[in-house]
Amino acid sequence: MTPTIRQLQAFAYIYKLGSLTQASKAMHLTQSALSLLLQQLEENLGVTLFERTSRSLRPTAIAHETFEMASNILDNVNTLVNNTRGIAEKRHGVLHFGVATAVAATILPEAISLFEKQYPDIKLVIHDTGPEQIISPIQERKVEFSIGTTSSGASDVVFETLLTDHLSAIYLKNSAIPQKKITDWRSLSDLPIISVRSGNEIRTLIDTAMVKAGIDFKPKWEVSYLSTALALTLKGLGVAVLPAYLIESFHHSNLVIKSIQDPLVERNVYLIRPKGVTLTPAAQALIDVLKYVADSVSLKQHKSYR
Repeated sequence: MTPTIRQLQAFAYIYKLGSLTQASKAMHLTQSALSLLLQQLEENLGVTLFERTSRSLRPTAIAHETFEMASNILDNVNTLVNNTRGIAEKRHGVLHFGVATAVAATILPEAISLFEKQYPDIKLVIHDTGPEQIISPIQERKVEFSIGTTSSGASDVVFETLLTDHLSAIYLKNSAIPQKKITDWRSLSDLPIISVRSGNEIRTLIDTAMVKAGIDFKPKWEVSYLSTALALTLKGLGVAVLPAYLIESFHHSNLVIKSIQDPLVERNVYLIRPKGVTLTPAAQALIDVLKYVADSVSLKQHKSYR
């Protein structure tokens, strides 16, 4: 039979203390119970670990080697217990999570900064990806959860709204743009618009809103990345049409954000996790921080809309 942890502990105490009396006190056992554990271990291993006399126990040659191996096993068990408790208490561990690139560039840095102050020994591993690839890492169990926007209706994951935003007009304060007050989609018709390229989910929302407003939409600038749109906007080269949270997170006080009405186009950022799976305490802790940051961004948006 395979030796038990209790049998290995009994052997280690007897070996180190050289006395059944002392070892039984250390383990809070009777001498007979301790002797039985030692006997069971010897039977399981098929060796004699101590030469017994009426006055003492003398370790055999094989006992010296066995003690080294038993000590390693017991050390590993202690490490297992301590690490598992540490993970449960959110003191340490490794957390893999997915995030869409737009979120990774905006609300995530603030969330990580706050998280590391609270849980410095938990290692975060970021899997940043495009929105079209945000679901598969969850399904493949490469990440515990993901954050991003998606139109997927996957049935094996759960979607929880983390942040609801609106498409907004964003432009440089005190610039010549816009020449008129922005209120709705029609008011954008003759302005130099900065937009993401076709195929992006944000562009699909913009195109749909423009069609409903009866506008033949032809942006002056089409870009692939938020950083490019932001750079053009900061130079006063046009009016960017983007979700406001993408700009709020960069804290640019010289940018004006206007909510576009008629229609008001909403866009959700989701927390996505596998259905029927309990998240680790570390994952739940990070989610709590992300929700806090998302709520802060939402509050700033309400103050920024004019």
